[in-house]
Amino acid sequence: MSDNKEYKYPIKHTAFNWFFTRRILRRINKNIEEIGFAKAFARVIDSVSKKMDVQRHPDAIKTLSEDPVLLITNHPAELDAMVLLSSLPTRKDVFMLINNSFISVLPAFDPHCIPVYVNYRTQGDERETMRAKVLKRIHYSPLLTLEESKVKNREAISVSAKTIDDGGVILLAPGFGNNDTEFKIGLGYMLNAVSIPEKAKIIMTHISGTSKLDYFRAIPLLKKVLPRFRIIYSGPAELKKFVSGDPKVDTKSLQDYYFNWVNTEILPKLKNK
Repeated sequence: MSDNKEYKYPIKHTAFNWFFTRRILRRINKNIEEIGFAKAFARVIDSVSKKMDVQRHPDAIKTLSEDPVLLITNHPAELDAMVLLSSLPTRKDVFMLINNSFISVLPAFDPHCIPVYVNYRTQGDERETMRAKVLKRIHYSPLLTLEESKVKNREAISVSAKTIDDGGVILLAPGFGNNDTEFKIGLGYMLNAVSIPEKAKIIMTHISGTSKLDYFRAIPLLKKVLPRFRIIYSGPAELKKFVSGDPKVDTKSLQDYYFNWVNTEILPKLKNK
């Protein structure tokens, strides 16, 4: 858990203070303060699912506990962040790139968040999800223009690269928004912004079992019917192997590496479950 106690509780117009969500969010927030985010989110996962299946390469925990790491993952549904965070070793310098709409939902977790701004994509877009529309009504977050968002997102890339240079861990779902089929080029810019790539590692994870039905897990009977959450960790790879100076090429290279791992090692295992 971060030592940063300087965060401010959110203003009134937030999910944290909304009548229908404040009780559960404040309980989770208090747990984050007292026992750290990994154990706090593990409690949530245990309460809404059968025992989570976590499979790790033998070298994954040691690397994640000690080394500077870029951890990339898929992102099929909204509980993925909790699944991932609850399966990590305890460490203070873990940071997640997160949609700015979720800042202040859990204030105690905010010190571990690096916001990215992508909501300009849905301005005036009828395809905006129902969840996004509801969240917009109950939780205030600034809506920036495209140009303002680009500036903020470049800052997020710089902060992320510096975090890795300083020995920390960055969590990123580079395919989110593209149905986990194509990684966004921001990944390549981040790779090339790391000053000491030879010291950093890359770990990959694959999450399954989450879905749009996860909101119904609060109903005890459905908790037993819905799929078990599963997360699989790869072994470490050298980050420097994916740095050529060309962000587009490097994004594609890491994308291909990730999906080759998923297709050859992960999906065959899941088919046998």
